[in-house]
Amino acid sequence: MSNTIYCSKCKSENEIDANYCIFCGNKIQISVTRRYSEAPVNTRTQFRPKAFLLNQCYGWIKSNSLVVTVGTVLILFMAIGSQYNFAKEIRTKVRAKPGGYGSKLQDKPAELCDRAAVIRHCNDMILTDDSRSCINLSEHFFQNCGEYDELHIYRNTAARRLSDWKIAMDSADKLVELFPLQPNPHFIRAQTQSEMGDFKAAIGEYEQTLALMPGEIQTPFELANLYQRINQPCAGIPPLEQYAYLHPNDAVNAENLLSVLYKNPQCSEMHGKGKAKIRLNKQGAAILSQVSVNKQQRGSFVVDTGATLVTLSKSFADRLKLDYASWPKMLTQTANGIGVAYRGYVDSISVQGLEARHIEVAITEELGSSDGLLGLSFLNRFKIELDSDKGYMLLTARSG
Repeated sequence: MSNTIYCSKCKSENEIDANYCIFCGNKIQISVTRRYSEAPVNTRTQFRPKAFLLNQCYGWIKSNSLVVTVGTVLILFMAIGSQYNFAKEIRTKVRAKPGGYGSKLQDKPAELCDRAAVIRHCNDMILTDDSRSCINLSEHFFQNCGEYDELHIYRNTAARRLSDWKIAMDSADKLVELFPLQPNPHFIRAQTQSEMGDFKAAIGEYEQTLALMPGEIQTPFELANLYQRINQPCAGIPPLEQYAYLHPNDAVNAENLLSVLYKNPQCSEMHGKGKAKIRLNKQGAAILSQVSVNKQQRGSFVVDTGATLVTLSKSFADRLKLDYASWPKMLTQTANGIGVAYRGYVDSISVQGLEARHIEVAITEELGSSDGLLGLSFLNRFKIELDSDKGYMLLTARSG
C-alpha cells in the first residue's frame, strides 16, 4: 500500500480513511497512529529524532575530520594567544635577508629589552651593511624600553654610514646631554659634524675633547686636518705640539706635520723667540715666574706642563680689559675637577727672554695666589729640556 494506517491491536494495515480495522473491528485512533510506506518489522522500532540527529552529526564529523581538526587547533591557538598576548612582537621594518636578524620577529616579550642582544644585533647589522635595520631596531628599543646610551653610539654610526645626518646628530646630541663631562661624546659629535661638512662646529667639539682629555691620541690630527680645510693651517700647530709633548715615543707623525707647518710662511708668528732658563723647585712646590701678557700687564704665573692652555684668572683678564664674556665657553679638566672656562686668544706672552704671539688661553675663576697658569699652549712653542739634576727647565726657540 502506498497510504495505509496501522492497527495497533491486530497488527494489520488498513486504508488511510478507515475508522475501524477491517480485520478485527478495533476502532482506529488516528492521533496515535503513524503513516508508513511499508509495515514495520517490529512494533518497538520507532523513529527517534535525537538519536537520528546525533548519528547524522557523527557521520558528518567523520567524513570531514580534516576540516574539524584544523578548525579546533585554530580556535585553541587563538584562545591561548589572547591569554598570553603572543601577538606582541617586535616588527623591525627592515630589509629582510636570508637567515638575517631583519627577516625574523621576536615573539618573546622577555627579550624585548635585552640590552646585550640589541647591541650585538646592531653591531652585526652595521658589519653586514644593513645599517638601516640597526636604526629601526634602536627606535623600537627606545620606544619600548627607554633610553640606552650605548645604543646611541651604534645608532650614530649606522646613521653616519647612510648620511642620515638628522638621526646621527640626534644620537650625538643625546650622548653629550647624558655625559657632558666625558670626552667620548664630544668626539662622536665632532666626527658627525666633520662628516656633515660643518668644520667649524667640529673643531669646537674636538677642542672640547682635548680640554677634557689632553692625552687623546686621534683628536690632534683631526684638528690639524680640519684647520687645513678651513685655510687656517697654523692653528693646527698647538694640538700637534701637545701630542708630541705628551707622547714623545710616538711623535714621529706629529713632528713631520709640524716640520711642514713651521715652514709655511703663514705660520711665521707661531715661532717662539728667545731663550730662557727657569729654575725648578726640588721640594715639589709650584714653579712661579713673572709673565707679561699683551705687553700690558705682568702677573705671577705657575709654570704648569700639565695644563693644556695658558690660563688666566678673571681678575687678571679684567685688568687686561679682555672681552672674554663674548668668547665661547668650554669645560676644562683641572686639578680640582671639571670647571667652566672661556676660550680665546691673546696677542702675545713674554717670560724672561721668551716671547710668542697669538696664544690660546682660557679664562677661569680665581687661581689662589697666582694670576694664571703658564701651560702648554705657550710652552710648546719652544723646545723644552728638563735638567732635574741641576734643577732647570731650558726653553729655546724651535726656529733656532
